[in-house]
Amino acid sequence: MKSRYLFLFILLAFLSCGKKDSHSSGQSAKFNAYPLDTAIVVREAADTTQSYVLYLPPQYKNDGSFPVIFAFDSQGNGGKMVKWLMPAARRYGYVIAGSNNFKNNVKDLDRILSGLMQDLFSRLKVNTQRLYNAGFSGGGRVAVYLTQVDKRFRGVASLSAGLSISMLENKQFCAAAFAGRNDFNYWEVVKISPQVAQSYGIPFWYAVFNGGHQYAPQIYSRLTLLWFEANAMRNGVVKKQKSLIREIKAVWDSIIDSSQTVESQVWAYQSAIKFLSGLKSVKRYQKQLSKLLSSSEYKNYLAEQNEIYRIETYLQQQYVQALKQKDVKWWHKEISALNQKIKTEKDLNYKAMYNRLKEFISIVCFSMARDLIHSGFYDQAKRIVRIYQMDDPENPDVYFYKSCLYMVENKVDSARVALAKARNLGFESWNRLKEYQCFSNVKNVDDFLKNVKK
Repeated sequence: MKSRYLFLFILLAFLSCGKKDSHSSGQSAKFNAYPLDTAIVVREAADTTQSYVLYLPPQYKNDGSFPVIFAFDSQGNGGKMVKWLMPAARRYGYVIAGSNNFKNNVKDLDRILSGLMQDLFSRLKVNTQRLYNAGFSGGGRVAVYLTQVDKRFRGVASLSAGLSISMLENKQFCAAAFAGRNDFNYWEVVKISPQVAQSYGIPFWYAVFNGGHQYAPQIYSRLTLLWFEANAMRNGVVKKQKSLIREIKAVWDSIIDSSQTVESQVWAYQSAIKFLSGLKSVKRYQKQLSKLLSSSEYKNYLAEQNEIYRIETYLQQQYVQALKQKDVKWWHKEISALNQKIKTEKDLNYKAMYNRLKEFISIVCFSMARDLIHSGFYDQAKRIVRIYQMDDPENPDVYFYKSCLYMVENKVDSARVALAKARNLGFESWNRLKEYQCFSNVKNVDDFLKNVKK
């Protein structure tokens, strides 16, 4: 199953790509000499509590020709999305603005989004005919939301989240989505999103990588921008560039050559056709794809995937109910059984399913613990957090919640230890302490955090 990803090591060197022809934005902002090819934090002029990470490519000129990607991380760390996009943005000449204020369950979402866009447009003269969105997890969902309701956007890339179309006002965008094989949102990306895109006529491309609910390998940021470029050329938004089309073809020929399993070959040929249709002949790819789709090997693969999807969705429903009803002892036995299956299962597709089920339990525990704590149901929250820890012991949010519950009991030293462990496991959302009633008996939150971080 790993053969699909071998291209990470054997991709041909990308061909040089010159600056793109594009339309002027008509913005009249005065350009201040922001550093090029460097990510900097910018505070919004209208509200200095709002900020974003700005990246300008080395070839940037304030002439209204450069496209922009607005980027959203689920935890309000705009720098993460900017870092993921930067190498590709540097190559293809994209401006990036990564919000530091959007995060999951944030209030005043529309104000945050409009403030980000208005501030950027007041500072820079960019190509408003080529605006894009990208985001990770909950950030991917808000990126999709913003794209579907605003006709100025030409495309969206969603990492670890699929397409959820609720109010489609914009019908001129393309979409890309990524998921790890072990991601609880895997089926949302590979099964549900293609159906949604097809029903609305949205050009859609997805990719799967080895991993869980996490950022995709950086090669996919490059493929994302090539997807944006291919669609812009296909739709006449920019002129067709022969060198860029050759580059796209070379990339997909390389991926096809590295694909060994029938499912990875089907994905590679389908992707090449999606990228190159309307730009270059794809008859050779279509001929090979037709043979693969009719093969017994691929039909057997599809049958297995459908069965796994049926089993997995059923178990997800059962686990949601069990989290409400079953005690910790039952969950210890169930999680141990899942761990054993992950360890011994020979079929990689089923092994991935068991990993996804564990991730699913983890995210449901996260959500339930959050809601129970905010509602003051601390005894119920304790049970969920114990299950959460059994299922996902290296997750920093487990220890954030444990710290919170210790504070309810006025066990400050235990709360510090738990929060220190959260920090050591990568917890970064320190402002979340201020959002929880659990920490209301801490007189000075800043001092408390300062001491923990030492």
